[in-house]
Amino acid sequence: MKYILTFLFCFNLSYSNNDSIYRFQNSSIFPSYIKDNSFKSSFRDPSKNLIKLSFPIFNLPAISLQYERNIYKKITAGVALSYVSEQEFLILKLYTQQKISNDFSKHQLSNIKTSITSVSPEVKIYFGKDVFKGFYLSPFVRFAKYDVEFPLQFVEDNLDKYYQHVTFSGKFNSFTYGLSIGAQWEIYKNFYLDWLIVGPHFGNSTEHLILESDLSFMQQKGIRKSLDIIQTTIRMTDELPDIEFDYEVNENGGTVTIKNPWAGMRLQLGIGYRF
Repeated sequence: MKYILTFLFCFNLSYSNNDSIYRFQNSSIFPSYIKDNSFKSSFRDPSKNLIKLSFPIFNLPAISLQYERNIYKKITAGVALSYVSEQEFLILKLYTQQKISNDFSKHQLSNIKTSITSVSPEVKIYFGKDVFKGFYLSPFVRFAKYDVEFPLQFVEDNLDKYYQHVTFSGKFNSFTYGLSIGAQWEIYKNFYLDWLIVGPHFGNSTEHLILESDLSFMQQKGIRKSLDIIQTTIRMTDELPDIEFDYEVNENGGTVTIKNPWAGMRLQLGIGYRF
């Protein structure tokens, strides 16, 4: 009998303790974040930073490093740093081939080469279910520095059958603004794929290119003739009304100055990590 009473007493005490714990957990004084384990989920909240490495879709020797931070709901602010190693001036080449009919001028302008370093602050507005996901619009500005080489062919006199070459070179900056359209997806545990579908940008620039070389009278004459052909072609091409092409040549070398509207295009694929 003594053992039976002891068992019933212990069972009742255990039940009472369990019941008290249950009622305490569901009482108003027990923190709600412990009841639903939300304190654990708070540590799993999506991070607000995204870093990306992007490459152009076309076969260009370029690379871009980008950083974004979520600043409000599905809006981010960020910056992109990019570098394009020396290549043909692709935009200028495509433009001149379409607009210029003179073969000599077309050939000379398409030979211009450049390397580009740029910084592009931007804001992105996402239209997916969450920030960093879905289609987006991104207004941006772009500050770019260009290192340019302009190889020019010329002949010293009309009887010379062989071209000589000189190279005008220089640095200039451009400021443009534009709007990018793209889409981004999470592909695996905080890793993202970014497709910048199209990102046109526009502005103005002035290029000062310099030739430093001792030139003979006949060399000066041949260089002036080549530059004059290019200048006349640009001035007579109706599709190029806003481009100014001026030059000066003397015994110490020469200068070429080009003033023109500026346009470019961003087309990229990138891989990013959210943290």
